[in-house]
Amino acid sequence: MGTSKSKVLATSEIEIAYREFGLPDGLPVLMLHGFPEGAASFDGLIERLDLEGLRLRVIVPSVRGCGATMVTKEDLISGEVAAWAHDVFALADGLGLERFVIVGHDWGARGGYGACVLQPERVIGHFALASPYEMFGGEMPPEQADAYWYQWYFQTALGKKALEENAEALCHHIWERWSPSWGFSRKEFAASAADWKNPQFAEIVLHAYRHRWGNALGKPAYAEAQAKLDAKPKPRIGVRTMFVYGGDDHCVLPAASEGQKSLFSGEYERVAIKGVGHFPQMEDPKAVAKLFERFLKSLR
Repeated sequence: MGTSKSKVLATSEIEIAYREFGLPDGLPVLMLHGFPEGAASFDGLIERLDLEGLRLRVIVPSVRGCGATMVTKEDLISGEVAAWAHDVFALADGLGLERFVIVGHDWGARGGYGACVLQPERVIGHFALASPYEMFGGEMPPEQADAYWYQWYFQTALGKKALEENAEALCHHIWERWSPSWGFSRKEFAASAADWKNPQFAEIVLHAYRHRWGNALGKPAYAEAQAKLDAKPKPRIGVRTMFVYGGDDHCVLPAASEGQKSLFSGEYERVAIKGVGHFPQMEDPKAVAKLFERFLKSLR
């Protein structure tokens, strides 16, 4: 796979830990993971990509609150989508990347959509996994609210305590619930769990879900960008996008991503992988690799 040692890009606001794979002069691809997982969630996918043949430079950061990535200014510790998008550009700017492809899963997909809205000229294409641009057309049917139990739990003192004191047990339960047919190994789980020892993990996760439902204020530094992302009607995305989801996803229900095409002015494709839950790149990396290679061909 050509794994490099973890590096850290330091800016005045955040220290971003990341690893690189492939060719230094290849097409830049940022792979952004979500919650609750770590940067290692993309290892199986990367192993199945011919990085040299495809001429790719793959960069996999730990998102804020995970791994060794640390927000260094107290007033910027945030789980807003605008903050995730900010980190995409902070990493790209620090590495001298003018344009790049995004592969985003869960939080990473949401940050990717944010990047496509805020600076579309820099995003060559977005390969989004599991999390659609808009859920159920902005509605929340009871069956999806039931699947989002953890988000309501995080609004409470008990949810906060569980995340702060026993994140591994809570997240292990989440993995089992979200992907009931996936028999993940202890090694797979441990690789991601190692990233949750970050001292900012619980604070950022809680802020992400509390802000999402209006129970936490946003940070002033991200207010302008977040206002653009929250605009009504929802901003249309012109960046070429492929959305891949698991047909057995018990977190973001498959029906949640129906009827999205009108939200994209650029090319948009929605593809299901049968028998897969919320973590396609870990559960069936071979199928995801084939889809990503097809997506890359459409960009060139």
